[in-house]
Amino acid sequence: MKQIQKLGFTDGSRIVGSPVTKSFQISYAQLADTPIVLMYAQEGDLILDALVEITTKFEGTGPTLDVGDEDTEDGFLADTNISEDTLGWYGADTAVRGAFLYDGTKKSLRKLYTEKKAIQVAIGGTDLTAGVANIYITLIRQKP
Repeated sequence: MKQIQKLGFTDGSRIVGSPVTKSFQISYAQLADTPIVLMYAQEGDLILDALVEITTKFEGTGPTLDVGDEDTEDGFLADTNISEDTLGWYGADTAVRGAFLYDGTKKSLRKLYTEKKAIQVAIGGTDLTAGVANIYITLIRQKP
């Protein structure tokens, strides 16, 4: 209580964590491991953003990337909005995000987890010979 009083909170309010961005690198060689678990969202985690940076073009037949969770594989970014064979950033435009971060009705721009869930990326395609991407997940962790 003394610590709370020092911060000026006397009504029981608490400081919640600041946003943090976690980065993960994936490559075409992980196709056999798909879906690839990047991290686990814990109860109370609030995911604010998901971005994909293609740093090496994915080459092969029909390369795809979906970023989501164990229930909705394209909840953050769908393969239809990522040009896997073109270098660059994907997900900054809210209109191309998955339903967890944007849809025409809700426009929530965040996803609150009420239970532990795997955050993952699914790689698709055949005969992939190249491709590297960085996945960035920005979240606020409510619990230590």
